[in-house]
Order: sequence, then C-alpha cells, then structure tokens
Amino acid sequence: KKFKKNGKFLDIGCGLGIAVEIALEEGFDVWATDVSSYAVSYVKEKFNIPCYKGEIENAPFPQNFFDVIYIHHVLEHVIEPVEFLKKVKKFLNKDGIILIAVPNIKSIYLKIYRKNFHIFQKEHLWYFDIFSLRKILKKVNLKLCYYKTNIILETQLGWISICVNNITSSKNFKGLTMNFLRKIWRLFSANLRSKIFKIFHKVSNFIFSKLKIGDDLLIIVKK
Repeated sequence: KKFKKNGKFLDIGCGLGIAVEIALEEGFDVWATDVSSYAVSYVKEKFNIPCYKGEIENAPFPQNFFDVIYIHHVLEHVIEPVEFLKKVKKFLNKDGIILIAVPNIKSIYLKIYRKNFHIFQKEHLWYFDIFSLRKILKKVNLKLCYYKTNIILETQLGWISICVNNITSSKNFKGLTMNFLRKIWRLFSANLRSKIFKIFHKVSNFIFSKLKIGDDLLIIVKK
C-alpha cells in the first residue's frame, strides 16, 4: 500500500490465495497463476478471479499491463531466475512494482538449525541473500526500491522449543528447579502468555529486520 494504493495485481505462484485475498480486500483488481491444477481451481472458485494454470512465460497477459506483480517463494524454484524475471518484467507497466519474497540464506537461524534449516529443501534450486539478488536485478535491469527481512513465526517457535529442550535436558536443570518454573509459568493466563510471546516476536523481528538477518527476505523493485 505504501508503493501502490490500487491497480492491477498479479500473484505468480498464488497457492491457495492468501495474497489474492489480501489484495482483493485492499481494492486491487487481481489476476493469479499457479502450476498446480488444484490451486488454480481453488482460487477461481473461492475468489472468482482469472487464474492461469502454467508457467508465466505462457500466460495470456498483455505486456505492460500490471501495476503490482507479487512473487512469493517462487524464485528459488526457478531454473533460470534471470530469464524468469525478464519474462515477468514484460507484464509490468512503466510505473509498476514487483514484490519478491525468498528465503534468506543470511538468516540468523541458519546458525541455529544448520542443515535442518527449513530453506534446505530438494525443491530449492537457489539460495539468495540481498547481494545475490542485487546481481540478478542488475542483469534484468530492475531497480531495487526497498528491502527488509522478517522472522517466520514457525521458525521462532522451533528455536524456542530447541532452547527449552536443551535447558530441561541439562542435569543441572531438573527436578525442583524445572517444577518451580512450570508452576510460575502456569500462573500466567493463556491470554497473557500469548501476549508475552507476541511482544517477544515483535521485538526480535524488529531487531533482526534492522540487522537484515531475518529468515524471509522481501524486496520491491521497479523498471
């Protein structure tokens, strides 16, 4: 909304339409694509919008048509990211923007999870940080307007779980000490516990975003 208040919005790799729903609520005219027949059928039926099944290079969209193109966790699956973005760029109008989200290989959580970090999947062909993305953008002749990193909630929950397990498995942290802490924690209502975690998540997300070491990297680019 800070960059575009309305217009034509394309979601490439729409999945079950999370971004589609948000864009519609914000007043955009929305189109979508996905390679999954199920996802395309679901989005068409639920949101009643045009949704193309297949690769973006074969999509029947006019050139210079869209004001916003959203590419969420797709680029790491693409064989040729540069060629892919060149094709996407053709659909963007001269004042439009492209939002790209990818896993961040420079995430602080990579040091914690190591080889078990969620971005290491066989379907991922590429791993990006802001520096590698800048190189790609230069080849495609796209200008970087903005970037930030975020913490994915599930990643942080997993990290907290690991910390708790490590602490509670320690020989020096069993018996009375653990029972005492459990009793203290249970004194807080479920609602208060939820608020405490939300504050922790918000503060840590702010810090990690400033340091650019969150596990999700979002960039906004234009022609």
